Amino acid sequence: MVARWYEQRGYEIVALNWSVRTREIRGEIDIVARMKNQLVVCEVKARASSDFGDPLEAITERKQFLLRRTAHEFIHAHQLFYMQLRFDAASVVGAQIEVLFDVF
Repeated sequence: MVARWYEQRGYEIVALNWSVRTREIRGEIDIVARMKNQLVVCEVKARASSDFGDPLEAITERKQFLLRRTAHEFIHAHQLFYMQLRFDAASVVGAQIEVLFDVF
């Protein structure tokens, strides 16, 4: 759903559920999207309901650190050094999507 949300706004989806496993880092990126010279890494948190709080609360400082490291691995692996990097977060509760831009 979130990948389609980006596509409907003119983004190209570059990767879904991209992961890296090395001795130094283990991480996964839910969505990598691109528009012009900007690369967007989006962490998606989904819940059936908001009974247990906002899904975005699950993006801890540790998760942000791992996402940054994983994003830099992605950039290196795909030789995208010239791209600007932005980190977004998406919350999906039921069928409702909320995307926050440049969150960390």
